[in-house]
Amino acid sequence: MKTNSRMRDCWVALNFVCSVEFWRMAVFWTLALVNSYLQLFSRAFFFRISRSYPRCSPRPTATSISKTIAPTRPLCIITGATSGLGAASAHALSREGFYVVLAGRSSYLLSKTVEEIRKQNADAHLKAFQGYLQHHVDSQMKAMIMSGTQVDEETLAGKYFSRSKQYPCAHIYEYSKFCLLLFSYELHRRLYLKDKSLNVSVLYVFLNAVDPGVVETNIMREVPSFLSQLAFMVLRLLGLLQSPENGVESIVDATLAPPESSGEYFFGGRGRTVNSSKLSYDRELAEKLWTSSYKLFIESQLVSKDIS
Repeated sequence: MKTNSRMRDCWVALNFVCSVEFWRMAVFWTLALVNSYLQLFSRAFFFRISRSYPRCSPRPTATSISKTIAPTRPLCIITGATSGLGAASAHALSREGFYVVLAGRSSYLLSKTVEEIRKQNADAHLKAFQGYLQHHVDSQMKAMIMSGTQVDEETLAGKYFSRSKQYPCAHIYEYSKFCLLLFSYELHRRLYLKDKSLNVSVLYVFLNAVDPGVVETNIMREVPSFLSQLAFMVLRLLGLLQSPENGVESIVDATLAPPESSGEYFFGGRGRTVNSSKLSYDRELAEKLWTSSYKLFIESQLVSKDIS
């Protein structure tokens, strides 16, 4: 029985190595990571230019959201807060004085994480929120992003991926992150740069993106275990693999950055920033994403009203 199981695992691993997804992760993701580190080193040693921002104290909220939440504390909502970077972020931001809302699928793991945080910080302000999302629903939500550089309602709704026979995990992951970058930069332009057409009044608006680098989490749980262990071993030997506790530094940097940092891409810790890909600054593509997302949101609201 054990032999059959090992043979099956080896066959799955071999098939994955021969797939396009594997080479996308092994080659393109590594090149992107190396490019980010090269930007840091070139600015530090060659050009003597370093875009870095100091950490500021958390800014109090201007208005009370709810009587159950301290009105003077800034609020952080962390999804996937029961493990990896999510849990590390909850620990770090609660120490900084934020009111942290932890969201996750498992009530047991949420309670365990809250308990661990309170053991280290008795004054932590926490609230747990359980979201009942099954794995296949979560995968479909990830697929609600885009394919390639096409941005329209069909690709945003995940219809492109639903027609695929094989779940393109690497393709979906990289483009979901790319889409988040596009959206963040567009939101920065519309709010921080004060687009009057939105008729939005805000006290502080600063929107940043974060790349924590390579962090040892369960992100590769869908990859054959042999390959994920091998990948972590190689990254560890290269000195690129970080623990969640170290990887969270850039997240805290972005969260505590001053307002003038809006629209930046934090990477490498110590308040440092780099440039994301050239395509992520494409305003025309970002506008298409914004428009398509807005249409889908309005449609979902209409459907919800019809059902209720």
